[in-house]
Amino acid sequence: MPNSERCHLLYGWWQIGWSVLVVLMLAGGTPRAAAQSASDVYGTRALGMGGAVRALATDGTALDLNPAALGLLGAYLVEIDSRTYPTESGEMLRLTFIDHLTSKLATAASWSWFTADALPVEGNPSWVVVGEPTGQLEAYRAQDYKLGFALPIGPFAVGTTFAWHRYRQALETRLEETDSRSRFTMNGGLMYVPKPFLRLALSGAHLIPTGLVSRPTTVGLGVAALAGNIAMAEADVAMDLTTGRDLIDAERISWDTVGFNLNLGAQITLWRFVPFRLGYYSESAIDAHYLTSGIGLEAPMFRLNYAIRYPMGVDRDLALSDRLYHMISLSVVVGGRGAGR
Repeated sequence: MPNSERCHLLYGWWQIGWSVLVVLMLAGGTPRAAAQSASDVYGTRALGMGGAVRALATDGTALDLNPAALGLLGAYLVEIDSRTYPTESGEMLRLTFIDHLTSKLATAASWSWFTADALPVEGNPSWVVVGEPTGQLEAYRAQDYKLGFALPIGPFAVGTTFAWHRYRQALETRLEETDSRSRFTMNGGLMYVPKPFLRLALSGAHLIPTGLVSRPTTVGLGVAALAGNIAMAEADVAMDLTTGRDLIDAERISWDTVGFNLNLGAQITLWRFVPFRLGYYSESAIDAHYLTSGIGLEAPMFRLNYAIRYPMGVDRDLALSDRLYHMISLSVVVGGRGAGR
């Protein structure tokens, strides 16, 4: 197929993708969708690597952890991923479109839908309680809409994400007292690739504070090493500025309320198309530690990934889902394998 026809076809699919996203936004109505923790921004591939992808993100996770990574993708991507929360009877579904093929400026859009119907009310300050605590279960619905941009400039890439979060929560037996709110925020990131085997990342999430424990303001650093398409590893450190403050309802941020999260991950690819992943991450504000693993089938134009998370130590009153949970994603990629594949 001639290049001009191919570009025209890709542009047509891109227009269809945007149209689908717009329809979802207009049809969303009142938010009807999984209660979240700070680590819910991880896509399936990222979860398998313990969230250590600030310098290696090649999917919708880049919108949250480092939008500058979109500028290294070099492809057109459509992705759908989902996860389950067994403890909270929760589900999550996310749809992402990324285009870094038809223009030097990478653009991305994402829509996420969440639902959970078994959040305990008492002893759980992570969630706003509507009405007096009675020991009943709390229902939570939410939708996220994100729009991201990234531009590569020599060995650098810069990016930003604009995000709108809508949520609703109430006691199951008193839904008429529903608490519905919206939050607008933005993320930013910088990527530096001094050598083909080395990447450095600096990023900030929710730089416009949301006041939500599930959407903390963080600043993170990432260092990644690559051995071609065979192996890669990354270590990230993120400073959580707001979770500790919001949990105790403090008036301002102080060193006593700031937390530090660690993300470690590695991937090795066998038989050219089968990546195996291992990871670890911590969320210091809720004293949670997790081991993760994942496996995938990644051809040049197709990705199917699976990941699982195992809790090592969790404060059950604060953390979301203290049991094993699973995540799966399906992606179609056109134009290249993308950075960090």
